Amino acid sequence: DHLEGIRAQWARGGLSANTLSAPELEGLLRVPPVPDELQDPAVVGAKQALALRTLALGVGPSILEDFQRVVGSELRPGPQAEAFEAVEEVYSSGRMLLAVQEPELLRLLVHGRDGLDFWQTLQPLRDVRPVNGGRGYSQEALDMLRVLNFNVN
Repeated sequence: DHLEGIRAQWARGGLSANTLSAPELEGLLRVPPVPDELQDPAVVGAKQALALRTLALGVGPSILEDFQRVVGSELRPGPQAEAFEAVEEVYSSGRMLLAVQEPELLRLLVHGRDGLDFWQTLQPLRDVRPVNGGRGYSQEALDMLRVLNFNVN
């Protein structure tokens, strides 16, 4: 519904006609070609989950519904669904929220026993982040999360 709203505002002159011409606006609304990396179902699943998690932080339900309608809420069985579920597991964990904190803040939030450095413990989560060159998940990060759920009080 947000694209229709933009079109309606444009038609009413609510958007600056001096900024974009009608062909330029149509060009922005056109679906871009699919990059080669998106031929890999695991990459598609990981990117879908990352986009959904990122959007959910700051947009309303109607935009999330549009995203799922356009991208598709049905995942293909196999690598796409497995990657999506792995990214969801990693990014829905409270430990990922801790992992992205600055070391000084993390030390104020979490005190490790026997000199445990929780910053180092959470390194596998930081490593999977795309901003750090990761693909959104790894088996090491998943294993670490699953073990921590039983070992950390």
